[in-house]
Amino acid sequence: MNSCSITWQQVGVVQSYLPNLQELHVGANNISSLAVDLNHRQHDVGVPSSQLAGFMSLQILGLEDNKISAWCEVMRLAGLPSLKRLHLSGNPISAIRYPTYSVPPTALLQQQPPTVDPDEAPPAASSNTSQQQQQRPFPVLEALLLGGCQISSWSDIDQLNRFPALRECRLSGNPLFTAEGGYGGAGRRYEVIGRVGRLTLLNGADVKPR
Repeated sequence: MNSCSITWQQVGVVQSYLPNLQELHVGANNISSLAVDLNHRQHDVGVPSSQLAGFMSLQILGLEDNKISAWCEVMRLAGLPSLKRLHLSGNPISAIRYPTYSVPPTALLQQQPPTVDPDEAPPAASSNTSQQQQQRPFPVLEALLLGGCQISSWSDIDQLNRFPALRECRLSGNPLFTAEGGYGGAGRRYEVIGRVGRLTLLNGADVKPR
């Protein structure tokens, strides 16, 4: 559904009809917010509003070339339990933040993005470690593509190391890697590899074991 003027609210309706959907591409649709109005009932199609925040089976989500600029919008996807690949290249995203604590089980249903202040103290740890792991933001996300965004700080790159399952990342075309001065592209690549320890693929090229 790339380039077809679909809204994120309409994407929620699609999910209601395809609850087992595993791959979805909605690039170049001028989407700037990933919030869903849960109070808005789709009377014309008979879809209960509470189902608009599903996608429990979604593994691949393509949101390239939209208008998403705030990372808090991306965090609305943090509770998707099966999401493995998230394509965000070509969005004006300038910052990356990963919370220091788990996502409440109802966070996705309520469409509330977790607080992303990295300096905020986490709540008391749960005795059920496996359940807490499942509630971590983006629990199984393996690939995060952010090429051609507006990332310009190494502190944002450091946040990537907090994603528990991240193995692949695309960062080419961001100001941090295109700015003149300092070491060149190869040096910056090595810097990313040093800061994000679990990467096996960066900008489409294998990361060789150290």
